[in-house]
Amino acid sequence: MQENSSIKKILIIELLLFITWCIVVLMFIDYDRAGFYFWGGFCFGIISFIIAGISILLIKTTKNDNTTEINFIPVYYTAVFLLISTIINTYFIFQVVGKYNIILVSLNLVVLSIFISIRLYTGDYIARVDMQTRHSVEKIRPMSSVSTHLATLLSLTTDSDIKRQLHSLKEMVDYSSNVSQSFQENLQNQFLLQLNQIQSLIVEHKTKDEIINKIQEATVTWKTRNSLASTIK
Repeated sequence: MQENSSIKKILIIELLLFITWCIVVLMFIDYDRAGFYFWGGFCFGIISFIIAGISILLIKTTKNDNTTEINFIPVYYTAVFLLISTIINTYFIFQVVGKYNIILVSLNLVVLSIFISIRLYTGDYIARVDMQTRHSVEKIRPMSSVSTHLATLLSLTTDSDIKRQLHSLKEMVDYSSNVSQSFQENLQNQFLLQLNQIQSLIVEHKTKDEIINKIQEATVTWKTRNSLASTIK
């Protein structure tokens, strides 16, 4: 919602710039002397503002906090295109007198072609980054839940020995790779099951030995998970 609001503001700014540019151009021109330079530059200037507006309207914002700034890369390219195009066409407009000139047309077509190429590439780039960051978040999410679960277990017990064992296990988890790979799923699911069993033992006030034994089992499972990751790398 905030990004859409920003795009609307950018469009309003562009509209105001367009109106200002038209007023300046139309007020200070001698229409009796106006020829191709004037009308050609004026028309290409209008086309540039229209294309810039379409470019901004076509910006596809993603609901991804990791790509918020990247979403607005097209705005920067559009602003540069509009600036260059406006300078070129304003220069020719104030030349006023002049017949058909291939340089005016060529410059506009070159600038427009470069802009469209960059704009299309940027759109694809944003889509790829969005997909990659979403994929990365999905890989990291299971690890975040494991650390949170261990923190919960630490809050459930007051026994110093159990706390020490859980704290050591949590440190091991926190310092391990936070990326969850598909080949680790079975071990991670087993580890989560063991954490649930530890929680049940603590809540049911089972003996310290039972709880510590289960923590040690979970520690072995996690070490196996890390060893597997190192071997496959």
